[in-house]
Amino acid sequence: MKKLRNPCILLAAVHLCFGCVSEGENGPSAVVLFEKEVEGFASGSGMARLGSRFYAAGDDDPFLWILSADGRAEGKVALWDSATVKNGRIPKPIKPDFEAVTLFPYRGDTVILVFGSGSRSPGRDIIMLADLRRNVERSEADTAFFRKMRAEVSPYLNLEGAAYRSGELIMLNRADNRTIRIPERAFSAFLNSGNPDTLTFQVHRYALPHIAGDSATFSGASVMSDGHTLLFCASVEVTQDAVEDGEISGSFIGILDLDRPEQPPAVARVFKEDGRPYLGKIEAAEGIFLDDGSIAVTAITDNDDGSTKFLQVNFRP
Repeated sequence: MKKLRNPCILLAAVHLCFGCVSEGENGPSAVVLFEKEVEGFASGSGMARLGSRFYAAGDDDPFLWILSADGRAEGKVALWDSATVKNGRIPKPIKPDFEAVTLFPYRGDTVILVFGSGSRSPGRDIIMLADLRRNVERSEADTAFFRKMRAEVSPYLNLEGAAYRSGELIMLNRADNRTIRIPERAFSAFLNSGNPDTLTFQVHRYALPHIAGDSATFSGASVMSDGHTLLFCASVEVTQDAVEDGEISGSFIGILDLDRPEQPPAVARVFKEDGRPYLGKIEAAEGIFLDDGSIAVTAITDNDDGSTKFLQVNFRP
């Protein structure tokens, strides 16, 4: 690969923003309208939409799944060596922890980027690229990407979300609720050259709501059609650290303005239609603006038991 010269590093700028959350009629609300299990799909953790299809990955699932608008599996593409799979899942000690999925323009094509979480190095320092013709390859310098992130963004990585808007790639770190914004040209140059010195980062940190004293943490994201609204999901997981699984107390849907990152996000706890809290672990969310100002959210859950739920949620910011 050709190496780039004279790389420029942008120092990270950190902002602490406090979110507002409401469970009543006067604030944001999020209600599950539809839920079904995706048969055979283990631990859904990341998802991207293209047209009427969704491309989804699981943290210990060996495939990139292609789902219809109503959650039916239409196909799958191998991301991982099937020889390591047991009962449809990659064993935890060696799982790549595929947590973040987004579309990205690369070399005149649209590719699907699938990121490992980076929560354990080097086993989860992985970037996979899949094109729409179902060709899959691994970045030759993915460990360099994660090493650079640990050095300049946070030593505690657990990348749970990825999103793209024109001009930049956006990553979400669950470990400290940071968004990490990388210029599109810089990331493309890194993929081309393998040189991490091309990477620059702009970082913003957010405070999310609590349940019983435990903070929600980012679990997925996507950019809305207006190009400046980031739709995200978050969950409260009672655990001793940002890596190990724990009991889920609840999930949230929220939005933040990418053009005004200092503004607090609008966040709502997710409920069922009967008013009970939804206790699934929402890990990825894609949304469409509706005429009444609400957002039709399609989401998937990681149930930590080898199953995945496909949801439709009405979110009113």
